[in-house]
Amino acid sequence: MKPPVTSRRTNLLPPAVRDLVHHASESLDLSLEIWEPGGRTAERLALGERCRECELAAPRVFDRCRKRRTYLARREAPSTAELTEKCPQKVRLACLGGTDGTNAPVLFAFGYPGADGDAAPDRRVLSFLQDVQRLLVENRDAQAEMHQITNELANRYEEINLLHSVSGKLSRADDLRSTVVHVLAEWRSVLQADCAFLWLRDPSRIEFSFGPQEPAGVHGEGRPTWEHFARRLADTLERNGEEAHLESLGTQHPIARLLRQETDCIAVAVRSEGRLRGVVCGLRPAHQADFGTPEVRLLQSLAAQLGLALTNADLYEDVKSFLTNTVKVLVSAIDAKDSYTAGHSERVNIVSMLLGNEMNLELTELEALYWGSLLHDVGKIGMPEIILNKPGELDETEVEIVRQHPSRGWEMLHAIDKLRAAAEGVRLHHERWDGLGYPLGLAGADIPIIARIIAVADAFDAIISNRSYRKGRTAARALEIIEEEAGTQFDPAVVETLRRLLPLLDKHQWVLMSGQKGR
Repeated sequence: MKPPVTSRRTNLLPPAVRDLVHHASESLDLSLEIWEPGGRTAERLALGERCRECELAAPRVFDRCRKRRTYLARREAPSTAELTEKCPQKVRLACLGGTDGTNAPVLFAFGYPGADGDAAPDRRVLSFLQDVQRLLVENRDAQAEMHQITNELANRYEEINLLHSVSGKLSRADDLRSTVVHVLAEWRSVLQADCAFLWLRDPSRIEFSFGPQEPAGVHGEGRPTWEHFARRLADTLERNGEEAHLESLGTQHPIARLLRQETDCIAVAVRSEGRLRGVVCGLRPAHQADFGTPEVRLLQSLAAQLGLALTNADLYEDVKSFLTNTVKVLVSAIDAKDSYTAGHSERVNIVSMLLGNEMNLELTELEALYWGSLLHDVGKIGMPEIILNKPGELDETEVEIVRQHPSRGWEMLHAIDKLRAAAEGVRLHHERWDGLGYPLGLAGADIPIIARIIAVADAFDAIISNRSYRKGRTAARALEIIEEEAGTQFDPAVVETLRRLLPLLDKHQWVLMSGQKGR
């Protein structure tokens, strides 16, 4: 048995149009009902005077008329789109079905007068119903278009919001792995996927993002299976000239076996400078909703951003390589000034980095420490060799000249963005903990940590190194000398760190000093 008809307000007409149709029905002195497709629900927009009288005086007849309308509205295949007939109370009933079958509403006008053989009233009422139906169809189409626009705006908003969330990460060319992990996590969230990965062709690497449960084979023996799968996806995209590739992985597929379920896969090409660099892939359980066009477009946008990140990373590596080679030339020029201190910059760099790591410096501080310790004596370039290589004590004028090298080094380096933080370490590595150093006379924690570390590493290497006038001391003796100056010349925390590193430095002192003249 079919469920009874419920009478309620439908969404077929907006309020303003509903009021207009209601008033038109009253002016024509007829009753009007709109039935949703399938005849499940009906909305009565008007009940004419004759029908009201019938409902009060002859409720059974009124109910027979309602059942007749229910039957006509629920017919799965109406014999005609238009129907007029006489109702039990000898007044007229007109029915207008949809032109596209059960997907269109059915309209009833009833309770209007009309004589047998006079078709004019029926034509007038059917014309009215056709006008109402046009309003209904136009409103339905407008709502569908509005729904489509709303979905498109929602998808665009999601795309913009997602791209905004990763834009900050993408600007960090010096931290590509962090960028990739962040973008993969966003990618996986959009797909509601169990796993997402990025595979790069050259150099070959693969990065994963997964939910609470790590897929099998991510590490160890199963990793080649993932890499082979990624390589095949990239080859498919390149061979077919596609930007995106969809694939269903049955239970016997190697990846589906690793994931322990049937899996749907979407792969998007990652391109950089016009060539395919790799592929981003998302994997989620089969039988979920199909990957839609908005999802594919969003993932392509993310892949394009990854391609830009790869390009930036390549440029960053080129600049870094150029900078490294330039620094090596400068260090060689420093060492060439004094054959007895050859290798001093590299040794200070090694000891400084050991100290910085032991003190848990931030990555940005470690990078500044790396360059600053390597270039701490760069200001000596251009100084007279007769002063730098003088075997005896320097006079006041010569001392003043030598004391200029930290500031001269800062002037050489601070204009280079990459070396700006390092330049502070170069300028201030001769400051003292008690404030009696140079060139600014800073004291205590006002001296940057990288300068305090370089000061200790510089002194340590100077003590263990050979000079024209003495032989280098042992690492243990160097520590004793430096500890005597802790709290006056040197930061006590850095000296304590050096003490913890002494076994390592003492064991490998011969490696540090290898190649030095006189050893």
